[in-house]
Amino acid sequence: MNRTLIYDTETTGLIPNSVVDLRHQSHIIEFYGCVVDEGGNVIEELEFLCDPGIPLEPVITRITGLTDKDLTTARPFKDYAIAVKDLIERCDSVVAHNLSFDEAMVGIEMRRCGVVVEWPLFRICTVEESEWYRGYRLSLTALHTHLFGEEFKDAHRARHDVEALTRCFVEMRKRGDL
Repeated sequence: MNRTLIYDTETTGLIPNSVVDLRHQSHIIEFYGCVVDEGGNVIEELEFLCDPGIPLEPVITRITGLTDKDLTTARPFKDYAIAVKDLIERCDSVVAHNLSFDEAMVGIEMRRCGVVVEWPLFRICTVEESEWYRGYRLSLTALHTHLFGEEFKDAHRARHDVEALTRCFVEMRKRGDL
């Protein structure tokens, strides 16, 4: 059975530059990943909030709706690092919308923890794979609207984004676009 991990991260910000010291890199504040079979059926999930150890910028709260208070009882990413590593390594492929960002964010957090992840060779970025639809990079909301004629609710929360992305991924495969 083919196992595909579809995942998303919400973070404290963008990645400033890959050579910037880890102390100054962004942190993951939310992770959701689901493993799907060939038909897009969810067979496994991992979801958590993380305490980033720094206050959230107001712009992050505006985008995600998450506040410092939401994260006060959350554990740090290091408590989930091995679970994330195991989830990734048990899959045949990974899918994310803007994969380079999400993969880099997981990589930053793993480096902080001293954990090495062996990523599957087959990786799909739905931003890159759908760019030809309109001739430019589509947001996840725009991709969902393009494919289904409607937006989805609660964008910029990891679970909702992955649920929408899973629908998009299955539809793009059905159309022969992936």
